[in-house]
Amino acid sequence: MMRIYISGSSSLSPQDTFSTNRLPENLIPSVDNRLTCVEPSSYVSYVPPVRARRMSRIIKMGLASAIQCLENGGLSQPEAIIVGTALGCLEDTEKFLIAMLKDDEQFLTPTHFIQSTQNSVAAQIAMHLQCRHHNFTFVHKGFSFESAIIDGIMLLRDKEASTILIGGVDEMTDRNYQLYSELGLIRKEPTPANEVLTSRGTGAIAGEGSTFFTLTSVKPPGRAIQLVDIQMHLGDPGPVELSELITIFLERNQYQASDLSLCLVGLNGDLTHDQPYQHFLDTHETSIPLGWYKHLCGEYQTSSAFALWLGTRIFIENHIPEYLKLNEVQPNELNRILIVTNYANNYSFILLES
Repeated sequence: MMRIYISGSSSLSPQDTFSTNRLPENLIPSVDNRLTCVEPSSYVSYVPPVRARRMSRIIKMGLASAIQCLENGGLSQPEAIIVGTALGCLEDTEKFLIAMLKDDEQFLTPTHFIQSTQNSVAAQIAMHLQCRHHNFTFVHKGFSFESAIIDGIMLLRDKEASTILIGGVDEMTDRNYQLYSELGLIRKEPTPANEVLTSRGTGAIAGEGSTFFTLTSVKPPGRAIQLVDIQMHLGDPGPVELSELITIFLERNQYQASDLSLCLVGLNGDLTHDQPYQHFLDTHETSIPLGWYKHLCGEYQTSSAFALWLGTRIFIENHIPEYLKLNEVQPNELNRILIVTNYANNYSFILLES
């Protein structure tokens, strides 16, 4: 079967990852139970100022991280652009709806409406690159990024493309943060993001991000990172069922848990959310390296893209930072990472090798 490689990546996240394209050294704390992306001081290097004035924040973030990803992957033109986003361009959607109410549906300018659609980020990237190839946006809630990956893998294996730009993008606006808080999805009591596991309660830390990768069927030079397999599971599994699903996923790739250099899980501090992970964590607490990541990026629908970026950087830098670790088990070598994460009842498994 054809092997799929990650040749480049870029993440614009709530940590200082975009300017360095490295694992962060010092973590940026959450504010009011919210993690907000660290944006570049200027987007001039990525977007002409005249165009940038008409772009919302999330479009600029997506375009900048996509361009940087292509540069890191040594590409100028992908043969496909695929983006996963659950909520699209919320800021523009809100502006359009507010203007519609305020002006009694009269004299509306089309800009905010045009840029409010979920495919705006992928479209702007294509327009900037003058890329007229396959261009898709997947809006599948917590499976949005995973669906984009699967579409990219099928394109590569069907030989319809050899290089693909793929990303996961979602933003958290003030109004959406307020709504999520009222629904009980955000922690009520002030809690530092890195302490949500030791002060468990209900609700998580809100997050956002824009992360892109270049996928290719051609083995890149240097340390190659292979995207071995991906699987999605819909529904809330019990702790034992999730552990069994992970075992079955590994076995279909002819591995077992002891073969992993790291298992990165999607804990977010919400008691209800984290409960399905517990059996697997308890079973392997002393046998395999375990880590978590949502204290870095917060909880949002496409956070699995950030987890995948962390996995690629761990391979490249040959190092697992202390702030990711859930136990003290050390791998003999860093050659295989399993990402197990979810948003609500959308669970996904991603296996990487290097």
